[in-house]
Amino acid sequence: MPWRQLAEDRAMLLNLDSGEYYELRGAAPYIWIHLDGKTPLEEIAQQLVKVYGIDESRAQNDLSALMEALNTNGLLVDSESGPDAEDLSGGKNSATREMPYETPTVSDKGNLKYLGQLD
Repeated sequence: MPWRQLAEDRAMLLNLDSGEYYELRGAAPYIWIHLDGKTPLEEIAQQLVKVYGIDESRAQNDLSALMEALNTNGLLVDSESGPDAEDLSGGKNSATREMPYETPTVSDKGNLKYLGQLD
């Protein structure tokens, strides 16, 4: 799934099959980076707790809601070997964050045939 990080708390995803593009907001880009096909969701939730200082139930609920939104929009695929999370994050140390936690969201932005420029 082609994607581009626009800011620490914003990213764009492109569904090549449908031509639809989506905006990830809040902690969603952080989660997306760690959806590598190898890291269990429970571990990603624990990282949200550690990195953003939120409680475990919020991390699990927000992660579940984001996964449902990604799945509903056809943005998740089964993969036996996903890319390494470190490669996607540009080698940044994910243990320290300066951004406050914001609930991860996915919003449908439209179809690429109507998009003049992705920036």
